[in-house]
Amino acid sequence: MKRNDKIRCFGLLLCLLFAVVFVSCSKDDGIDNRQPISSPSGDAIAATVSSLTFQWEAEKNATQYGYRLYTNGDSLVSGGVTKETTLVFTKLKDDKEYKLEITAFAPATSSEFTTAKPVVLVGRTLKIVPLSTPQPSVEVSGLRVTVTWPAVENAEVYNVQVLCAGEVVKGAQQAATSFTFTGEQKSEYSVRVNAETDNEAYSPSAWATIDGIQTEEEAKPIWTVEGDFYDAGEYLTTGKRTLVAYSDGSYVIEDWLYAGSGCDLQFSVNADGTINVLNATGESGGYVTVDFYPGGYYTYLYPAYSSFDAEEGSLSVYAYGGGGQGYSTFTYDPKKIVKAPRYSALAQTSEKSGWGQAFPTLTNVKVDVYDDYVLIHAFAGVEGYDLKVGVDTEAAAITGITPITNGVEGETSTSGYVTLTTGRTDDAATLKPYLAAGYCYGSLGDTEGYILLGAYIGSAWGHYYLAW
Repeated sequence: MKRNDKIRCFGLLLCLLFAVVFVSCSKDDGIDNRQPISSPSGDAIAATVSSLTFQWEAEKNATQYGYRLYTNGDSLVSGGVTKETTLVFTKLKDDKEYKLEITAFAPATSSEFTTAKPVVLVGRTLKIVPLSTPQPSVEVSGLRVTVTWPAVENAEVYNVQVLCAGEVVKGAQQAATSFTFTGEQKSEYSVRVNAETDNEAYSPSAWATIDGIQTEEEAKPIWTVEGDFYDAGEYLTTGKRTLVAYSDGSYVIEDWLYAGSGCDLQFSVNADGTINVLNATGESGGYVTVDFYPGGYYTYLYPAYSSFDAEEGSLSVYAYGGGGQGYSTFTYDPKKIVKAPRYSALAQTSEKSGWGQAFPTLTNVKVDVYDDYVLIHAFAGVEGYDLKVGVDTEAAAITGITPITNGVEGETSTSGYVTLTTGRTDDAATLKPYLAAGYCYGSLGDTEGYILLGAYIGSAWGHYYLAW
C-alpha cells in the first residue's frame, strides 16, 4: 500500500475513535449521573405487645417511601409504598424484634436525584406480663366460708373456684375481692383464685390455692325460753324477752334492750359463771360496748361483774349508760324451756300404692323434727290445726298422736282409733287413724323422713302419707 493511503486510513480510524468517545461521553449516552437522595433517619417510637410505630424524617427530595417489615428471621410481614413518614403495624407477636426497611424515592422525572439507599429501623414489641397472683385469706364461721384478697393491680375480674374432693362444686367470675359460700358440715374444701383482664398487655395470673379449709358444725338452737328483762343502765327498760340456747354453748337474748330493735345480746359462759359478750363492738377499761339500737346506739356492760345460771334461770351483768348504772337482769322459769327441733323441713302428701284412698294432696307442709316426734303444722292444710306425732325410728312405729288446735294441745292417743278434726269442709273434714301394728309407720331421719297412717278419711278407708 502506498504511504499516503496508509495515512488516510489511520486518520479515518482516529476520527471514528473520537466519534465513539464523544458519543459515549454525551448526556444521552446511557450513563446516569444523578445522585441518590439522602436516606431518611428514624426509629421505632412506640410499642405494645402487638404493635409497633415507626417514624422517620421527611426527605425534601423524596416523593414517597417504599417499606418492607421483616421479622428478625427475615420473614416478610408487610410491605408497600406510602407518602407518610409514620407507619403503625398491628397484629404482631409479643416480645419479638422486627426490622423496617425504608427506601426514599425521588421523582421519576428528576434529572438530579435518584432513589436513596435503603435504611433499616429496628423495633421490638413488648412482652406480655402475667398479673400478680392474688393473696387470699379465709375465715370460717360454722358452715360459712369467706375468702378475701387485696385488689390486684390492673386486674378487672377474679375467678373463684371451690373444690371438694378434687371436684369444683362452686365458682364465680366477679369484680369483687371477696367470696362467701356455705359448705356442708365438717367438710374439707380448697379454694382457688386468679386474676384476669381484657388488657392485652397482661395475661391471667397464676392460681392462688388454699387447701384444708374445714367447715365447723353449724350452731343450732337447742331450746328457747321467755323471761323477764330489766335494764339498770340504759333508760331502765323492762319487758318480756326470749333467750335462745345454741348447740355450741352460746346464748342469745333477742332484742335485748328494746323490743323490736333487731339488736341482740350474744354471750357464752365461763367456768366461773361469768359471761363473755360475743357481739361486743368495742372495749375500754374492762367495759365492752354493745349495740342496743340500729345506727350505732350502744351501752356499756362489765362482763367481769356478771353471772349466769341456766338451772336457776338467771343472768345478771353490770351495766352503765344513759346516766344510770347497776345490774341488768334476765330471769326465766327453767320449766318453761321449749326444746328446739333438730331441723325443719317442707313436706307433701302423696299416694301410697295398696293403701286405699289417699288424703288430698298437700304441698309445703312445714314439719319440725325432734328426736322422738315430729310437729306437723297445718297437717290437713288448714292453719290452726297441727299434729304432734311420736315416732320410734328404730322400730319405724308411731308411738302416739296429739292434736293441737289453735296452740292448745289435746289428749295424746297411743292405740286404737283417733278421731282428728282437720278444719276442712270437704270429704276430708275428719281423719281417723288406727294406731296399731301394721297400720302406721314413721321415720325421722337426719334430713328426711315420713309419716304413714292407715286411716278413715271421712267415711272412706285410706291413708295419710306425708314425706319430706
